[in-house]
Amino acid sequence: MIDFVVSTIKGQGTFPTDMLRYDRATALTGLDSETIENRDYDQGKWTVRVTSSRGATALRYASFGCRVVSETRYMKNGKVVVYDDAKLLELYDSMRGTG
Repeated sequence: MIDFVVSTIKGQGTFPTDMLRYDRATALTGLDSETIENRDYDQGKWTVRVTSSRGATALRYASFGCRVVSETRYMKNGKVVVYDDAKLLELYDSMRGTG
């Protein structure tokens, strides 16, 4: 059982703040929060870490031109599971039944 998940998301332009509500997520640190709120990133690239009780919805982030590049899942039993780009693709394919 997952206790919480930290997802790293990369994108360009304005951060899709509605995704925080959709994923029931919050910025991991004050710096991540500043990046989300900072409109100076309208033209630049950014990396943000968010935390939630579930993994980020990568396909929905992709619809905003963003990419979930890693997830670290902290389990209630103390185990930590890290997914990078390749493992995330496998995970999402298996969840959709295409893998």
